[in-house]
Amino acid sequence: MSIDATGVISGIPIVSATYFLGVRVTDSMARYTDSVLELRVTTPDGHLGTRQLTMSSDGEYVGGGLNYFYGDADGVWNAYPYVASSGGLVNDVRVNFYSPFEPGVVWDVEFSTRRLGTPLVPGV
Repeated sequence: MSIDATGVISGIPIVSATYFLGVRVTDSMARYTDSVLELRVTTPDGHLGTRQLTMSSDGEYVGGGLNYFYGDADGVWNAYPYVASSGGLVNDVRVNFYSPFEPGVVWDVEFSTRRLGTPLVPGV
């Protein structure tokens, strides 16, 4: 997401959450005021959503035969859209999770339609 010089916020949010933005507004006489704005990105039904990662391993190398569950309060979540098409449409989203409470717990998940030549579409 981005904000332009006129104050228009645009883009496609990937992760629902509450974000805080530092903003400075300056008038034509160079007077300014600073403020912190709260931006709430919600799901289409108005909720903040829940981030969670669940995996049940059947003994393969990655999971080691264990069950895993991480939620909002268990660590730091990031999501990144990537545009790999000439039309500027998102066709790759990467979600990263790491736990400051459990050293070495890092998960990276990638969803992509690059090889299909179509953009990712929410809910499909």
